[in-house]
Amino acid sequence: MTNLDAIIENASLEIPERAVPNLPQRAGLWRVISLIAVAAALIVSIIAILQSRDASNVAVPDRNPVELESTTVTVADLANPGSASVSVLGLDESDTRRDFVTSGTQVDIPVGITALVALNDANSDLIGLAFVPDGPDRGSTQISANSTALALVMTAPGILGPNLTDSMANADVIQSDPAFAALVDAIRSNSNLSVDNEAVEQAFAAIADRLPATRPPADQGCDSVLDLSAYGSAGTCAQPEPNGILIANEQDRWAIIYDGGETFPAACAAISPSTTESAQVLIPSDQCTGDALIVAPGPIPNQGANQALIEERVRVAAAVMQLHDYAGPFAELAGASAGYGDESVLHIRRNAGEIVDALTFVIESEPEFSTAMDANRVATTALDRHNAAVVAARYIIEAADTTALIPNRIPGNDGYVDLLDFFLRTGERMVAPRTDWRWDADAAGMLVFGDDA
Repeated sequence: MTNLDAIIENASLEIPERAVPNLPQRAGLWRVISLIAVAAALIVSIIAILQSRDASNVAVPDRNPVELESTTVTVADLANPGSASVSVLGLDESDTRRDFVTSGTQVDIPVGITALVALNDANSDLIGLAFVPDGPDRGSTQISANSTALALVMTAPGILGPNLTDSMANADVIQSDPAFAALVDAIRSNSNLSVDNEAVEQAFAAIADRLPATRPPADQGCDSVLDLSAYGSAGTCAQPEPNGILIANEQDRWAIIYDGGETFPAACAAISPSTTESAQVLIPSDQCTGDALIVAPGPIPNQGANQALIEERVRVAAAVMQLHDYAGPFAELAGASAGYGDESVLHIRRNAGEIVDALTFVIESEPEFSTAMDANRVATTALDRHNAAVVAARYIIEAADTTALIPNRIPGNDGYVDLLDFFLRTGERMVAPRTDWRWDADAAGMLVFGDDA
């Protein structure tokens, strides 16, 4: 068994029988009202999407300009790049692209932020990468077959996540596996990542095919809570308080709360995953009101007449999860959004309504994106999860050009595209049939705000 195999759990997961949440069941009139509500929400979302970044109603945190420091880039054990250029993905290319010099090319990288340095040939094809972590020793950077392989691993679905330290630890495990050595050898022979490159793509697929989903956390209900009025809902524990509900998220997934009446048209709050510091939060009764729907990515019990609406809301929660788990971290390294990771949780919580509107529009207007979100609520293969993350990253980053979904996103910088295209081609070579549940706690439940809570 190799080191990479050691991180794969082979135990089968028994999915417990799921109780149906107490969601309202209504006849034909309910469906008509639901369609009207969805249409209204879509109109609001379209308006939000079409606004310019400056006019966006998604609050962008104030930020000082990125401070830069120099690093000298050299190239080793790759084919002679000839007339080439060096740039820093995640920053404006006009400020960072420099002509490649064999003796060393000086470029500026952001201070205190992990950087991804790219080597492009005369045709602008991506032919080398170097991952430059934050730290004191960044005066020199070498792009090589090994550095390119490591950068691919670090930016890949299933490895890259909101916690960069964890991502680097996962990458360390993979580097010691023979599959990584095969990837390095393939890159050394032909490092072009912008065009079909069977040897490199197959070598990378051999790694990606073996990445398991994180084991689903148990749905604890409110077993550890003494408050007799507390109740479990969609993987959270809700404790009624005089001025609201104290909600503790017991799952490593985002939960979105909708209120506004019987069709739940408006998102009033977002609860961050259990892995974050703000996974327990008091939601005031004047923020979310009355009977409210709480949804999260995961399996959806049969909801009868409500099924379509619940599925739509769960897709949005899955999109928020993709924003937090991969699209945002990818933009941090390669999509012109340096610094996103430090503020992602607070940004999503503060702007839950606007972010939900923007993602709802993408789901309603892009069938490919909508389908990708469904991979978050069923048992999936490594390929399913891989493709869902790549598709989500592209649509979310593009939507962020006009909505500030991702803070500090620089519109028009498409340096990330070649990487995402590479990952899509890699997916075409993934064949492993193993399926895993990412979550098995119910995806929907009810909350009651107000005097009756």
